[in-house]
Amino acid sequence: MRYSSFSSAARPTSRTSDPAAARCSTPTWRGPSSPAGTLAANDWLDRGETTLGGLELPMAGSVVQYARACLLLADEQPAAAGALALQAAERATAVHACVQAARCRTLAGRALAADGQRERAAAELQRAEAELGACGAMRLRDEAARELRRLGHRVSARQRRARGGNGVQTLSGREHEIATLVAQGRTNRQIGQELFLSARTVEGHLTNVFAKLGVHTRAEVAEAIGHARALPGGRRPA
Repeated sequence: MRYSSFSSAARPTSRTSDPAAARCSTPTWRGPSSPAGTLAANDWLDRGETTLGGLELPMAGSVVQYARACLLLADEQPAAAGALALQAAERATAVHACVQAARCRTLAGRALAADGQRERAAAELQRAEAELGACGAMRLRDEAARELRRLGHRVSARQRRARGGNGVQTLSGREHEIATLVAQGRTNRQIGQELFLSARTVEGHLTNVFAKLGVHTRAEVAEAIGHARALPGGRRPA
């Protein structure tokens, strides 16, 4: 499914039309802004679910489930939304997409809170906030923190890691290795062959790279890596 094909009223904010890149990004769901937008979103999600039926694509499945959960929550079905968001989190976890998994938990927390399950909501939001902070996805971490505050929980001020100006220093060793190969023009398949990783594992790591760098395309990953190398010291610390 090509996420760029969503209607303007209800599409993720990913700016790439490359299906492979779209699978590796973590689109931010805008949500439908009108009844027509809701119908369009449901139509595209129906198509996505049909396309994915029977395929072993956990990350793509997680993104579609996340979007469906957003629609359910907007349609005032918080219990169903929470359950689906947690399923999406598990699918993302299966391919080591920690940022996508935590985003799903943030959504699950919102849904559980709306359903009156405040303790479960807080537990999911606390986990999401901690995991997003550990991953260096600070904007998304702040979203989870805001939801926790709405539930009356105190959240400490975020502690940003040194980033060298563009977030590259928040990448793990493996993520940095994969990002460097992306910057060299390698495809996911080539990266997997070079590092002896499955395509799913590469996709999961690259999802985290996109989120941590706040980018949507492979070209932007290459730009971030190049910028980091141009800074004083040049290389990323071990």
